[in-house]
Amino acid sequence: MRTLFVILCILPIAFSTVFNVSVEMSCDAAVDRWCYAVTLIEADFLIDDRVGRIMKNCTTTNSSDVQFSRNITYDVWNTETYEIELKIEHNCTVHTQGPRFIKKDFGMFSVDKENVSIEWKTDLTDKGDKSPPKFWIKDTMNDILQNVPL
Repeated sequence: MRTLFVILCILPIAFSTVFNVSVEMSCDAAVDRWCYAVTLIEADFLIDDRVGRIMKNCTTTNSSDVQFSRNITYDVWNTETYEIELKIEHNCTVHTQGPRFIKKDFGMFSVDKENVSIEWKTDLTDKGDKSPPKFWIKDTMNDILQNVPL
């Protein structure tokens, strides 16, 4: 019994990776204020894990940065990799109303790595789908964008 306890305590330590994710977003739409929500996902076969989230951020500048530093523990779901995705909901748009949805797949990373750094720069202006992609983790973007003057 004591051996099982030690194994269960050590296993997560042996298989965890620190992900440092830096995202620089720009918005060149002629709006006074734009808002976004960002979710960092570790995608799995059955259930995705939400490992980081910025629920609401509004800005009057044309760029904004988001930083995540997360320790993700290997969950033994058939692969020996982490699949890292970023989901952005935003209202940086000139031609349409309502939020836009962007999903960025950063690829697979081995569970053997101790640290992974990811940097991404993107212009959000009019980018993304007008409706959530299939299997989108439903956040509260409608609540986020309510009463936000554009």
